[in-house]
Amino acid sequence: MKLFHKTSCFLLALLLLPSMTLAGFYKWTDANGKVHYTDKPHGDQSQEMNLKEHKVAVPVSTDNDSNTMSRAEKQQRLIDSMAEDRLQRKEVVAKRKAERKRSEKRCREITRAYNKDRQASALYDWDENNDRKFLSHQEREQHLSEMQREVDYWCK
Repeated sequence: MKLFHKTSCFLLALLLLPSMTLAGFYKWTDANGKVHYTDKPHGDQSQEMNLKEHKVAVPVSTDNDSNTMSRAEKQQRLIDSMAEDRLQRKEVVAKRKAERKRSEKRCREITRAYNKDRQASALYDWDENNDRKFLSHQEREQHLSEMQREVDYWCK
């Protein structure tokens, strides 16, 4: 009876082995903002990585050990995934940098225009006949208030 029990456990372990080698990889960020990659989930913050299939140049073993090849493939997939993640982070950083540059430029432009209008003795706009229409005191204050909101938005 003990032999049957041991044999059954061994066969069950052999059946579970392929599913263990197909386990995914998980990505999580710690409290310091450092990204970690593991083969086991780490609490609720773990995100399962959807790894793409990649061909890997693996040395052929003479003992036909499929676990070694599977592990090497998993390692290569993880390396490729990390490289793709790095590339995505670089793209995000470049996009943020371009956006920040655009915001700084707009901030300089709107600040210059606001200061010019604030120091002007009179402000005017064009009417439908392309004639100058000078702004009243109330219209001037409203215009300067709108420009101040623009400055606050772009120069935050």
